[in-house]
Amino acid sequence: MKTSQIAKKILEIRKRPSPFIMNGELMLLLGPDGFQEALNRRWLIQDSDNGAMLVTPLEAFIDQMRQLCEEDDLEVGDSVVVGSDGTTYTGTVQSREGNNYKLSFPPGKGPVSQMSVYPRNQINRYAQPAKNIQPGSVPVKKSTATTYNSAPGSNNTIRR
Repeated sequence: MKTSQIAKKILEIRKRPSPFIMNGELMLLLGPDGFQEALNRRWLIQDSDNGAMLVTPLEAFIDQMRQLCEEDDLEVGDSVVVGSDGTTYTGTVQSREGNNYKLSFPPGKGPVSQMSVYPRNQINRYAQPAKNIQPGSVPVKKSTATTYNSAPGSNNTIRR
């Protein structure tokens, strides 16, 4: 697991109502190497009263984790957004060349300049819009009914 991913998960843990997290749960979330990395970087500390782990309260370490999350490298296949000619275009990361990323765009939906290599500071991750579903509700697909007559005089209905 990349260090930026470890930092992101620890920052998510920090948002929980309870500051304590058990070692077993950390091992599941971060894996053994990620857990050890977080301990080495002092992002996690042990509570002396109950033996559970806490996310460090020191702002210097919190800022370090936030910075790592922002600098997270793009990977091949990630959907990204770039701006060109006052318009935004959605593309896919094909490869990395130093600090630049080679992108591809769908036919006819790319920038006019057809520049395929962009520096990291011009690329933003593409975020899927969140679906607004109320908690506890389940979206229901409407069914269609087809009338099926298997024998003269009978009327059966098949639901799909």
